[in-house]
Amino acid sequence: MPVIVDDHQADAWNGYQGHHRVDHHERHNAVNDGLNEAVHPGASRA
Repeated sequence: MPVIVDDHQADAWNGYQGHHRVDHHERHNAVNDGLNEAVHPGASRA
């Protein structure tokens, strides 16, 4: 198991930030898909 070096960030990601990401995944994916094409031409999310 990895060592957690930032407990605050781990708590946020496993708590409110993670829940927000899950609740709004379609919006986040839409933003990231646009950026991914610019950064990684030809790449797609399966």
